[in-house]
Amino acid sequence: MQCWGIIKSLREILRGIKDDLKEVDTKGLTMHILNADCLADAEHVRDEVRAAFPDMGEITISNLGVVIGALFACDFSPVATLDMIVNDGLVAAIADNAGIFLFLVILGVMVALVNATMR
Repeated sequence: MQCWGIIKSLREILRGIKDDLKEVDTKGLTMHILNADCLADAEHVRDEVRAAFPDMGEITISNLGVVIGALFACDFSPVATLDMIVNDGLVAAIADNAGIFLFLVILGVMVALVNATMR
């Protein structure tokens, strides 16, 4: 289910695309759509663009990725981007399972050390 904010955002994105392309010859033009874990919305935008510009060439859809998404979210500040990736991403992802994660890391180190001494 989509909320009204998403619907309005998609309409605004489509309006911006149509405005940008209204004076461009789109025949054979390639378009790349980046999404941040919202494939259905990206496919909707692709389908609407294809309907508005049927002569357009290939329209690809790709995932934005963690680093690029963090760069956009932090206004391209390198320090804030790294902070967001580590604290809001990695630390938040393992916070509930930190004990298990730490155990697995230590176990991996121990296995590597045992294997190194067996040679």
